Amino acid sequence: MALVGFSPAAGMRQWDGEEPGIELTSVTSSPKAKCSHSTGIGPGGGLDCNLPAGDTTVTYMLKAPSSAFAWRIVAYAGYIINVDGRVETGDGPTESGFAVDSPHPVPDHHLLFARDTGGALHEYWGTGSTSDLFYETPQPVGRGWQVYTALAALSPVNTLQAGGGVVARDRDGVLWHYRTRAGHYADTICDPFYSRTKVGSGWNTYIQLTGVQDITGDGRPDLIARDRNADLWLCAGTDSATDPLAARSKIGYGWNAYTTLLGTGDVTGDRKADLVARDGSGVLWLYRGTGNAGAPFAARTRIGGGWNTYNYLL
Repeated sequence: MALVGFSPAAGMRQWDGEEPGIELTSVTSSPKAKCSHSTGIGPGGGLDCNLPAGDTTVTYMLKAPSSAFAWRIVAYAGYIINVDGRVETGDGPTESGFAVDSPHPVPDHHLLFARDTGGALHEYWGTGSTSDLFYETPQPVGRGWQVYTALAALSPVNTLQAGGGVVARDRDGVLWHYRTRAGHYADTICDPFYSRTKVGSGWNTYIQLTGVQDITGDGRPDLIARDRNADLWLCAGTDSATDPLAARSKIGYGWNAYTTLLGTGDVTGDRKADLVARDGSGVLWLYRGTGNAGAPFAARTRIGGGWNTYNYLL
């Protein structure tokens, strides 16, 4: 019996629900064999054929709708031989890749990380659905994260893009950077992070670290840090695996008025990353991004009051 299955290529996320939406429309063989196939090539989809003795050519046809995304896909073929009631397999499946010719990029899914009281880190996989945001079962990432007194994602951690990553400050004030992998959904390695890289010491002078995506306009995610004197500092991202943050530059003072700072990405629709801050009275303020590293935020505008009813904002 010959078997053909399909899966996302390395670097792609796993398929959800009815994805990728590609139909397996027909299967033919020469000489004629008894074949069956699924409707789609999604999870568990594929074809199988009971082959006669000798060489056999199996041909299958795929059809993608105009709305299909630009998936990169691996087709893998293998076989099973029944010898006197004993099942034997081949030397392993043969793989061949192809891509869907589409102008629509594969939509990304984001991850939520949660650290429990024992110091274990878990990731919740985003579904891309507005009704059920995350898959029910979190995936373990690792243990020992209780050594960190501050954690910040420089940019949203997602399933398709590498880089960005998470910074973590330990009790000694050392800052570490965890660069993120791309496509660890589909890869055999499920860890979303590469091994940590030391950024530097003395980071316990800061009372808050906030990832703000790209506020400098260079396409790299950045970090802002508020110190004990209420000064605000920008540590621009470099995209370097060994030296991920540039030297700090001061971008503000008097930021002790705020109890929370949030790097929200672009909430204003101008393709520039913004900042949201909650003050001690529970008022939420918007700092619109300028894309200028020297003055990354415009004057604040009031969003609304009553936000002190929440004990956590993300």
